[in-house]
Amino acid sequence: MNRRASDGLILILLIALTYFAPIPVPALGANQVSAAFTDIAGHWAKEDIEFVVSRGLFSGTSNTTFSPNTAITRGMFVTALGRMANANVSRWRSL
Repeated sequence: MNRRASDGLILILLIALTYFAPIPVPALGANQVSAAFTDIAGHWAKEDIEFVVSRGLFSGTSNTTFSPNTAITRGMFVTALGRMANANVSRWRSL
């Protein structure tokens, strides 16, 4: 499987986990307002992107762009999983 296909599968997995996870995802920030991303208009995952952003799982690459066709990094993936699990990372430090 090529890298682009595997990155797409990871995004689809995160979206599916967000919808069907037994973890209380709405508690992560259901009241947050989705940012107005200029690069998701007409994108096939627009509603899903707005959903995960409104829950605080992802924040985009800037205030106005989400970069939906950019590969997800391991850090982004782990961050989203940690936010879904409501992990307490206050005692961790970066290198």
